[in-house]
Amino acid sequence: MPASGKTEIRVLALFASPRKTGASSSIHESFLLALGPASIRRAYLYEMEIRPCTACGHCSAISECVFDDDMTPLYAELDEADLLSISMPLYFSGPPGPLKLFIDRTQVLWESARRAKKHREGPVIGNLICTGGARYTDMFLPSITIIRHFFNSIGFDYERSDFLLYPDMEGLTGANIPKKHLIRAGIAGEALGKRLKTAYRGAQ
Repeated sequence: MPASGKTEIRVLALFASPRKTGASSSIHESFLLALGPASIRRAYLYEMEIRPCTACGHCSAISECVFDDDMTPLYAELDEADLLSISMPLYFSGPPGPLKLFIDRTQVLWESARRAKKHREGPVIGNLICTGGARYTDMFLPSITIIRHFFNSIGFDYERSDFLLYPDMEGLTGANIPKKHLIRAGIAGEALGKRLKTAYRGAQ
């Protein structure tokens, strides 16, 4: 739910590629640009020190993680975000390691929601942009399953049909990505931005 006094939607954009000008990152930027007026926090996960969850149980009783690292400020960003936008290249049919570390460390949020017996209220939306170098049957399915479970666990709504999935992207970067891919991302971003703003106004 947008906090009182906010005048624009807040976006937490997770970039899970090691390349800021790689295919998934460039498509993500086209998507974000098309959202319209928004406060966007870009988090480049390969530049962050996020320790792996050790299932220590600390967050089962208190709403904090035992580790204090670059993940710590992102909990507040997640709490404030109206849109959680994730971009990633496909690594062996799954998400890159830094993104999986981020996802696992949101156990804190799941435990907090479990104790309170409630999740976040809308409008809060999650979305995925994923690129793969090859093309094979169900190549995106493992990652989609992980991301859907992640969004469900932290209380973000999503539409599977909104996910932007791009096969056959081997060797493509921001300089040579087919324009149709960027246009598709822009159209999706514009549509989602309008949907968020409509929900935002209805929640005020």
